[in-house]
Amino acid sequence: MVNTVRYLIIHHTGGTEKNPLADTSHHTLEIIHEYHRSLGWGKVGYHYVIEKDGKLRQGRLDTEQGSHCNQQENGISMNLQSLGIVIAGNFDFSFPTQAQEATLKKLLQEKLKQYNLSPSKILPHRHWAPKTCYGRKLSEDWARNLVISTPVQSEVQIQLNQCVVDKIILEKKVLWYNSLLESIKSLIR
Repeated sequence: MVNTVRYLIIHHTGGTEKNPLADTSHHTLEIIHEYHRSLGWGKVGYHYVIEKDGKLRQGRLDTEQGSHCNQQENGISMNLQSLGIVIAGNFDFSFPTQAQEATLKKLLQEKLKQYNLSPSKILPHRHWAPKTCYGRKLSEDWARNLVISTPVQSEVQIQLNQCVVDKIILEKKVLWYNSLLESIKSLIR
């Protein structure tokens, strides 16, 4: 199916299953590609990968269905209505490099113009999924702010953002668990 770009979904490579706080900033398109192939996805699930040095690599054509966000909006998989952009690193404990920020800003500006999108359509993966992705250290509007302005955040603002992110994730997990519980109850009946 053809991907119709309505959103720009930003991810981080995050930690590993064995170590959620692992430093994955060294991950490249090739490393991500091999991992995603091991999951049976055929190739890297993201449309774009931004490596630690700021190098931009394309994983899929914009028109290809992604494999980066299985959640749905209006009954349609986000993989069919978005571009998946991943930044190498674990932003639960660190921040993107300046080179990564510059590359992401340029890419976002290009894609907003190309698809006639509002900056409000730039969202972290956690907007749809009960995850921290694109990292607790980054506010919900961090990526969006790259194309709108250049805000300077104090340590207190960063900690407040982390609390808000944790609350959002917890709320989504509760909704997911309640839905799962209802499904199990209906199976038992």
